Amino acid sequence: MATAIGPLVLGPFQFWTWLRVQHPLVHRTLGKIYMIGSFFGGLTALYLGLSIDLEGSKVPLFLLSCTWLFMTIAAWITIRNKNIAGHRLFAIRSYALAMVFVFLRLIGDIPQDKLFFFIKSPEIRDTTLEWLSWIIPLLTIELIYSWIPLLSNKKRQTRRA
Repeated sequence: MATAIGPLVLGPFQFWTWLRVQHPLVHRTLGKIYMIGSFFGGLTALYLGLSIDLEGSKVPLFLLSCTWLFMTIAAWITIRNKNIAGHRLFAIRSYALAMVFVFLRLIGDIPQDKLFFFIKSPEIRDTTLEWLSWIIPLLTIELIYSWIPLLSNKKRQTRRA
């Protein structure tokens, strides 16, 4: 959690249009700090995924860390290639994965026997919570930024003869 504090705090400022437009140097500096925090947060999650004693948490934590690291690195690569639209989308995904710690805390406070009343095994409930803690935020971002725009896109595709 400590390694993710930087990205959690800096993320909202990075998405603030006024800051990006009026103070691009501040945006870049905060972005570098965000990337370093996300890198350490992702590596910490990777370490936890490899070493945690809870069997049901190993795979979800490992995949969360790999996905978070990928999204952060992809955001950096796309901005280096001057692909601002791609950078924005990868940065949003990276931030959603950083927010997993907050999301897990929020849904973790709900008694699991109430949340997952249909699952009898406490171990399976824990594993389900681990998976949902990062799958739901990521799928929500995909729904908002990828799937819904594709469904509402009214451009017609032209076929080449």
